[in-house]
Amino acid sequence: MVLKKLIADHRESTGFTLIELVVVIIIIGILASIALPQYGKMVERTRLSEAISMLGTIHRAEMRYALEHDEYTTNFTNLDINVTLLNIYSAVTPYFSYVVNPASIYNDGVDDGLLQATRNGYRVGGGYFDNYVVWMSEAGNFSCFTGPGSCPPLPNQ
Repeated sequence: MVLKKLIADHRESTGFTLIELVVVIIIIGILASIALPQYGKMVERTRLSEAISMLGTIHRAEMRYALEHDEYTTNFTNLDINVTLLNIYSAVTPYFSYVVNPASIYNDGVDDGLLQATRNGYRVGGGYFDNYVVWMSEAGNFSCFTGPGSCPPLPNQ
């Protein structure tokens, strides 16, 4: 009698079955497979916003330099900003390298690419973006050029 009661109590107090645990693991796997590509895109958009912010900083420094010297410069040491220099013509951050396009530094009335940010390193697949180059024109408009991958959405698109 006591043994039957112990066995009955034990059966009622058991935990989850193996099938229930497998179903929960499958559901978590499905949710993760949906969320991870979106996470990669969000991270890349954040990195792009760093590039856009830096391009704006360099653009404003170029405008200040042009006001004082009546021309743009391709030499980052002439600008009044603190950047990590790869050489005097290009600056780098962990995710982008920046250059001033020498072919477009003349104020010729054409809204061509003045500043260029090139993505350093890349991952393809799984929702990540391939190598791309972001241009900022003299008027402050952005455009993106890419390899086989695609660019994240830009502010003026």
